[in-house]
Formats: sequence, C-alpha cells, structure tokens
Amino acid sequence: MTEECETTNPLLPHTPLLLSCFVENSNFLKPEEFEEHHRACFDGAIGYYETMANFGAAGGISEVKGLLESEIEESMDMYKTLNESRNPMSGMETYFLPLMIGFMSFLLRWVADLTCSGWSDTCKAGSDFFAQIYSVVFIFMVIVGFTRMQQCRQYLMNMKAMFSMVSGNGVLDMASVGGGKKRN
Repeated sequence: MTEECETTNPLLPHTPLLLSCFVENSNFLKPEEFEEHHRACFDGAIGYYETMANFGAAGGISEVKGLLESEIEESMDMYKTLNESRNPMSGMETYFLPLMIGFMSFLLRWVADLTCSGWSDTCKAGSDFFAQIYSVVFIFMVIVGFTRMQQCRQYLMNMKAMFSMVSGNGVLDMASVGGGKKRN
C-alpha cells in the first residue's frame, strides 16, 4: 500500500487513495492496518507537497501545508468512522456478554445440582440464584430481539415506501413512510 501512496493525484494526494482503498476493499480494516495506511499516505502526500511547493513565500507554503495537514486529518476522521461502521463485531457485546453470563450460570447451576445434597439449604439457594440469573438473561435477550425486530420492521417499511415512490404506484405522504395508508 505504501508505493500506491506515493503515486496519487498531485492536487489531492491523500483523498483519492483512501477513497479507492475503501471502495476496493469494502471490508473492515483493523485499527493498526488503518493507522499504518493513513501514516503512509500522510507521509506520501506531505512529501509530494514539499517536493512541489518550491516557489513562493515560505510563509505561504507553510500555511498551505498546514491546511493540507488539517484537511488530511479531517478526511482521516471520516474514513475512520466509515471503517468502524464496517466492523462485523461492533455491537456484539450486547449479545455476547449476557449469553456468556447466562451460560456460566446455567453451568454452575448444573454443577451445584449435581454435586450438592438435597438437605443443604445453601446449595438450594445457590441453584435458585443461578436459575434466576439465566432467566433474567433469557428475558433480556428476548427484549433485545424484539427491539432489533422493530428496527428491522421500520427499515423494511421505509424501503417499501421508497420502492413504491420509485415505481410510481401512488403518491405517498409522510405518514405512509411510518406505516400509514397511501393517499390517491
């Protein structure tokens, strides 16, 4: 990737390469890879600017160099946000952590039921506690699932309204985007 950074457009040396990187590779880049690529492109763009900017007042050249650096950093922030939105593991903690807690409590309850005798109140209380934990986790996962279903439903309703408008099946008002009725 480094050699590509040195041969970019002289007017916008940084932006086209980052854009092509994200268009060609629509997958998530690890933060280390992203930062390495940004650093190589940044150094290539500044190096190219320094070789080309040899005419004029030194103050003007350094002022434009500062503008270039700030524009590159702004573009990097935008591409970083775009890259983070492509992270397939983003938001998995919402599911993974409760499922791990539920699984561990189920496993601990099973061990407690298997190893403890029936006359021990402590074992019975521990078993009941673990059962309550994985019951709460199950209810939490049901709530999260319904929330996701509602978001998907809203997205599909918006897509349906958009296709209806594009195909010319009628004029839609704003209420129909949210699931209302069409007007003629």
